[in-house]
Amino acid sequence: MFNLFRTATPILLGIDISPASVKLLELKKTNNSYRVESFGVAPLPPNTIIEKVVKDPRALARTVQQLIAKVKPTAKNAAIAIPDSMVITKVIQLDASLNEMDIENQIAIEAEKYIPYPLQEINLDFSVLGPSNKDKQQIDVLLAAARTENIMATVEALTEADLTVKVVDVQAYTMERASHLLKPQLPNYGQNKIVAIVDLGAHTTQLTILDNFKTVYSREEPFGGQQLTENIQQRYGLTASEAGLAKKQGGLPDDYQTAILHPFRETIILQLRRALQFFFSASQYNEVHAIVLAGGSAKVMGLAKLIEEQLGIPTTVANPLAEMSLSANIDHTTLLSESCSLLICCGLAMRSFNHG
Repeated sequence: MFNLFRTATPILLGIDISPASVKLLELKKTNNSYRVESFGVAPLPPNTIIEKVVKDPRALARTVQQLIAKVKPTAKNAAIAIPDSMVITKVIQLDASLNEMDIENQIAIEAEKYIPYPLQEINLDFSVLGPSNKDKQQIDVLLAAARTENIMATVEALTEADLTVKVVDVQAYTMERASHLLKPQLPNYGQNKIVAIVDLGAHTTQLTILDNFKTVYSREEPFGGQQLTENIQQRYGLTASEAGLAKKQGGLPDDYQTAILHPFRETIILQLRRALQFFFSASQYNEVHAIVLAGGSAKVMGLAKLIEEQLGIPTTVANPLAEMSLSANIDHTTLLSESCSLLICCGLAMRSFNHG
């Protein structure tokens, strides 16, 4: 079993590992509020992660070690997330009279029916969803499985960096957990029950639809902020690091907005419009009440306003830390610039305090 749905008691570092960077977040909770205890972000060397698989564990371990040395978090236990596409999920029905140990034993048997890999090659977990609508004598149980080889390279790299991975989560679940932090940013949320979170990563864009903060749809598109960086590189003859810096800090020639930025924003809107159409056609839903932009490209100049104008849906940029206090050692400037990219980190760090 991998600790996907279990309650985690120790304080956990939320560590979000993407092809472009490693982000680390440590939270503490007092009453009903959170405080950011430590935070840091570091770029990953090129080709450390290729097609969502860690190809260079040593490079990942070094990056995490350097980040820990800089940030100095107090916790040594970590929570990580794997992409949805690496996880197989299935809702099954079991006898309602079974206790948790019986369910765990039955899950191993049921997994053989649904998982196309030998049991010794996978990690399993489950969550009891409640009484089944199909049969009152049964319960619905969510079965989740991931190939061990897709997890172990990351776990071993963090072990080399002197961390202990206590939780392996799924990105969709971390986004759902962290979405509760966005409530203050949603206008008239009582009427805006269906929210689309658009996570604009470096290489992929993840659309997650929440109905009353429960995930009802998720879709990934192979498009992200890296395309903007590459377009800047090619047009202005810059290195990748120079282009990435210019994208964030500005200082590009006058034709940047018309030649590069505007087409990029239009492509995002086209991708989003298409993804929403897929959602509507695949579900009983026919509208979305609010859009929240997350990820590294969420703050692209004028993007939120343009989406709102063209799609007619209120759109805001995520800031899951807006209601949190900060410890004295936090780099406020860096934290503010990265806040829209920290949904997954927040969802992972919150596993210290929340069930599944």
